[in-house]
Amino acid sequence: YNQGWGGLEAFRKAVATWKSMGPLVTLYTDPFRLDAFSCETGRRFGEAWCVMGPDGKYPMAYEVTNPCHDLPEVRAWAIETMKRVMIETGADGIRLDEYGHMGWACFNPAHRHTYGELGVSQWNKAVAETTAGIRAAMDEVDPRSVLTTEHPCYDYLMRSLDGCITYDVTVLATPLRPLEVNLQRFYFPECKAYELDHRNADRQDRKKFWNGVASFGRILPKPFYVIYDENEDVFSSRDCEALVPTLVPRLYANRFRGGGKTFVHLYNATGRTQHGPLAPLAVGAGEHVVELLGLEAVPLASTTSAGSSAELWLGPDEVACLAVLPVRLQSLRRDGDRVRVSLAAEAAAGAELILAAADGAVLRRQPALAGENGLDLAGLPAGTRAACVKLLRDGVLQDLLPL
Repeated sequence: YNQGWGGLEAFRKAVATWKSMGPLVTLYTDPFRLDAFSCETGRRFGEAWCVMGPDGKYPMAYEVTNPCHDLPEVRAWAIETMKRVMIETGADGIRLDEYGHMGWACFNPAHRHTYGELGVSQWNKAVAETTAGIRAAMDEVDPRSVLTTEHPCYDYLMRSLDGCITYDVTVLATPLRPLEVNLQRFYFPECKAYELDHRNADRQDRKKFWNGVASFGRILPKPFYVIYDENEDVFSSRDCEALVPTLVPRLYANRFRGGGKTFVHLYNATGRTQHGPLAPLAVGAGEHVVELLGLEAVPLASTTSAGSSAELWLGPDEVACLAVLPVRLQSLRRDGDRVRVSLAAEAAAGAELILAAADGAVLRRQPALAGENGLDLAGLPAGTRAACVKLLRDGVLQDLLPL
């Protein structure tokens, strides 16, 4: 700990202050870096522990030597260090930078590798074992702690993670995928994906939203963020499916379901505007469909015995969020400078009504009452316009009606 900044005591106070303000405080480190020359551990163990290339020299990734995780003593060092730091700092979690990348084949003849033969890399098997040990050690300190890495790698690593950075729209982009669907997000939804678009391939963040993933290094547009924030029950559910059928070639759909709601995200990769029946939807009695980004009620057309289809306009490279919602707001009408909304007693219990702008900004909020409720449209901030009325319970969307 940097004594010039007050050492551990000052750092613990900073962590406690940030935690009292609400955010999770997670620490960053990179156990793939062990400089054999400039840090205490490196001076003691770097020469013995670090990866050696076929030329007998130490690779210098990012200008430092790199400890071989195929050594049991390196794995034990990483595990013990992360546990110690969690205890000493009181932090909520750790991100292990570079974990999950391909690593190195180690040719050090003095190493007794656990998995790899000389010059044959089993790097990620060793890293997955290290990560599992770190996860167990952090759980001993705080079972609620958060562990993330830079890369997802594969399922043996992801099973120990709460989240990871992904590079789906950049590093993993390929002509074999006309649209980048992050299958990890659908097969392993407990490992939260944070897409790092370091090449600006998705400048409007539409592919991120279509996949239902978060953003690393850039804040999502407010409408996307609000949909995520108010529908955690949908996006944290295991009931999700990639590339569900649509009615138009190269119009792609992903489905998310939870909390009695179904969301279908559409992405138009056809190169031209589409209009008409675009995607089949299963809409039951007592349900209705709203497009949450445009805040429009979606008309349905009967198509086949499989159900109805959504009719809407969708421009090239645009995304839509079709939400199949249970009808809890029974009616909505405008009465001069007031909006009148009716709902049943069971829907109103413990809930609140939100008058929101098109980007999701809250303009009015008040407790929901059984029967008719009035929301005032007068006196809104200059330049704002009410776009919808939402019913929320504990911050979670229950129903929505566009104005």
